Amino acid sequence: MQQKRPLCLFTVPEETTPSGSTSIPRLKNDFNIVSLNLPGHGRSEGPGEQDVAIYVEWVEKILEKLTIRKPVLIGHSLGAAICLVFALQYGDRLSGIVPVGGGATMPVNQAILDGLKVDPVPVIAMVAKFSFAKSKPASGPDRDF
Repeated sequence: MQQKRPLCLFTVPEETTPSGSTSIPRLKNDFNIVSLNLPGHGRSEGPGEQDVAIYVEWVEKILEKLTIRKPVLIGHSLGAAICLVFALQYGDRLSGIVPVGGGATMPVNQAILDGLKVDPVPVIAMVAKFSFAKSKPASGPDRDF
């Protein structure tokens, strides 16, 4: 019997377990799925980090501790940055990466950072306003995965 390939997902705060994802049921028969809550995110305790490299080292330690070999890393936003930097540093330890909506570096507009220091409420409201779509995209085979 062929062993299933591991998929490591970086969960986002709204989805702290993989059970809410529509793609998990379709993938679980073909892959071993590991859902990682990053420190300071999801249901994980402790403060979040300010440096992607720290998360990369945390992921490397987790994969080593769990003896996960040659996973595919999947991440959105911060998770995408972690996937990309991990691949640059430890590419030989991966089967692949699926970075979605992110980059190895993710600059933030200086006006937003300055506004958060001076008067955070309107800045947070503006960011929240642009963080959500006005309507839900159409569902279908090409949208559900």
